[in-house]
This record gives sequence, structure tokens and C-alpha cells, in this order.
Amino acid sequence: MAAKSLRETDQFQMGRRGERVVKSMYQSLGYWVIPSYDYAGPDGDMAPSLQSNGRWLPLPDLDTSRGGKRRWIEVKTKKHPTFHEMTRQWEEGIDLDKYQRYLDVQSITGAEIWLAFYELDTQTVLHQSLDHLAGVVRIYDGDKMGPHGMAFFPRTELLLLGTVRWTGGMPRFELASEAPKP
Repeated sequence: MAAKSLRETDQFQMGRRGERVVKSMYQSLGYWVIPSYDYAGPDGDMAPSLQSNGRWLPLPDLDTSRGGKRRWIEVKTKKHPTFHEMTRQWEEGIDLDKYQRYLDVQSITGAEIWLAFYELDTQTVLHQSLDHLAGVVRIYDGDKMGPHGMAFFPRTELLLLGTVRWTGGMPRFELASEAPKP
């Protein structure tokens, strides 16, 4: 029996669903969106990347624009936030190497990068800029959660973008009152 391709795994499908939800939420706020996640190489097996002189940096999932400003959005779909016993707070996180590379992409392109977390248990989407999160990040550089460490952010530092209500398999959005209006 042949092994499943990455795109056929449950984890990939969960992430893709989150990317589409967040894309639709931003579009409902008047953003124009290029879904970077659609550009994955000739066989669909590579992350979209920014490239120069044999180096590459992964691109965030969405390239958005509105009102003359451009913003990258990296989407993370999570079953639920994690509770960190030592800090006694709920957190969201991303791979440390990706966090560091997204800071590089932001520096090179001049476009700010935001992280968006779609939480399946609460059906909420939270987001915040990397610039803001850089001031509150908790770095874990061990290998218990993956080979590259993790960057964690207090959930209290994330802004509510909105909630998702599913009706007949279709999402309907309830945008937060503080969500950026068109």
C-alpha cells in the first residue's frame, strides 16, 4: 500500500481548512488576498518561498492588501491553545525556525507579517502582528516539541478577529467589533 502524500494527511487537511477560513474572513473585511499556499512548486510538494542566490525563505500563507498597504498572514490551525504551567497562561505557538524566518521575510519585503490562529475548540480566529508578538515571545529551544524548538505567545496578547459558525458545511463569520473595518 502506497504511503499517503502530505496533502492527503489529516493534519494537512486541517491546516488547509484553517487557511481558507482565515482567507475568507480577511476578504470579508475588504482585503484582497493572494493565497500563497496555492503556489507550492510544480508537484505541489514545496512550501512557497522567497528566493535569492541559492537561499530560500518560506512565505506566509496569505498575501493581503487593502488601502495601499500589504500584510502577510501566516495561519495556524490548532485544536486548542496550550497551557504553560510555569507562566500559568494559555499560549499559541509556531515552530521557532519558521518564526525566525518570517521575521527575515518581513525585513526583506518591508510588509508586516501577522500570525492568525484558528482554534477549532472555540471556533475563534485570533491574530496579531509579529512586531507586537516579538515583545512577548517565549522561546523554547529544546527538541521535545519538534526538531527546531518553538516560539510561544500569550493568548491574551492576540486580538480576536472573529468566530466561525458552520451551517451545512459552509462557514459564516461573526467578526469581532475590534476587527479592522474596510
